[in-house]
Amino acid sequence: GTTWTKTADGVANFYQLNIINKQAAAVPYALAVLSPAGARITPLGLPTRVEAGESMKGRFLITIPPTVETAEREHSKHSIPEGDIVLGITSNGAVLKQVRTELILP
Repeated sequence: GTTWTKTADGVANFYQLNIINKQAAAVPYALAVLSPAGARITPLGLPTRVEAGESMKGRFLITIPPTVETAEREHSKHSIPEGDIVLGITSNGAVLKQVRTELILP
């Protein structure tokens, strides 16, 4: 499918999420954009927990507002440099993992 799309809120990229729960109990989780400020996540049918011993796959969007997009274009014409998009995955108030990724711009 498409890598990016323009929305009324800015530019959005599609991402795939894969979580494997190796624990004996269901694990609730949440995703959040830690950087850049103003970016947001839109889940696309993602459940909010992964059942015990199960894996979960799903998609989500990260949208950056036009002000962030304009600032980032000064650095690169094609993408926000790796590390500029930082996601946090939390469960029960604890940060499980931080993930760095890129956002492709039109």
